[in-house]
Amino acid sequence: MSYGSRTIENLDSIFSQNFRPINFRPLAIGGVHKIKNKLIGENDTVVPVYSSRPDHYFSNNEINVNVNSGFIPASSFTKSSRIPFVTVAATHLKLDLPGIATIPEKCLQKSGCDHPSLPVIIDHLKGRSIATVSEELDHFRSSIHLNNVSGDKIDKKDVKIEIVESPHVSIPVSQKLKCYKGDAKRKEGLAFSFHGHTKKSGVQKIRVILTLKNKFQRELEIPVEGGHSTIIRLSLN
Repeated sequence: MSYGSRTIENLDSIFSQNFRPINFRPLAIGGVHKIKNKLIGENDTVVPVYSSRPDHYFSNNEINVNVNSGFIPASSFTKSSRIPFVTVAATHLKLDLPGIATIPEKCLQKSGCDHPSLPVIIDHLKGRSIATVSEELDHFRSSIHLNNVSGDKIDKKDVKIEIVESPHVSIPVSQKLKCYKGDAKRKEGLAFSFHGHTKKSGVQKIRVILTLKNKFQRELEIPVEGGHSTIIRLSLN
């Protein structure tokens, strides 16, 4: 389940197949930790909030390696909105707030449960509108998948990525070239992942210059938004 793995990459199709029956209504819940009106638990020690949200920005593109340059705009991305997502006052680790995945035994009783997820779940089961997501979320993650359709292996040392930040986005230096290989047996290519935070609410755009040595260069305009992930799949032909 590591971010950018084949499992995560296929979640969109999995949701399409399994989460559409009219009598099946999924709900995703993420925990945030707030102290003195400051949100500090968003980038959770165990799982960041944006990893709790199945809906994301996604773009699927084919690249002709015989064409040296090109531009992929932010308009090529679509934002899924199939699964309601709610944030509650909790963390993954049981600190001074309830652990979101640790349901107290008293919640099995008819009364006395003060776990923050319970009212949201009950409202959802009863078909009521649920609470909105915290507007203070500002962390995001972006993942770029390179898949060589011809089956040729893509060597990591031949890939160069330059991230050009917008005035309203900040990406730590340590994250700008974080990458890992795909499934070695299937030689699916490489996945590059980085995260950061937005300094302004709403959708922001970052520019990424992707170069494959002796092959091509592409400029990507990637939309990012606090509390969301963005995935772009590039199939090399």
